[in-house]
Amino acid sequence: MAKRTQYTTQEALNLLAIGKIGLKRIIDEASSTVTYIGYAEQGTATSAAAWAIEKIDEDVSGDTVNTWAPGAQFNQVWDDRASLSYT
Repeated sequence: MAKRTQYTTQEALNLLAIGKIGLKRIIDEASSTVTYIGYAEQGTATSAAAWAIEKIDEDVSGDTVNTWAPGAQFNQVWDDRASLSYT
């Protein structure tokens, strides 16, 4: 059986969580209320359009809202994380 290399973002994150695939992960604590987490294949340049990027916003009460860059797919550029729209 051939090794599967294409996953939806959710599939990849589920596999990453249980240690089944080796995704690269970068965490940027941009401010006291905003954190970005990027996921990509090992060796992916931060300038490549191959990242899934999550944004975590924390409000004054400590509640967090997790959103994803457009499409929640591995097609974003990590270097552009601060200027992307998140839903």
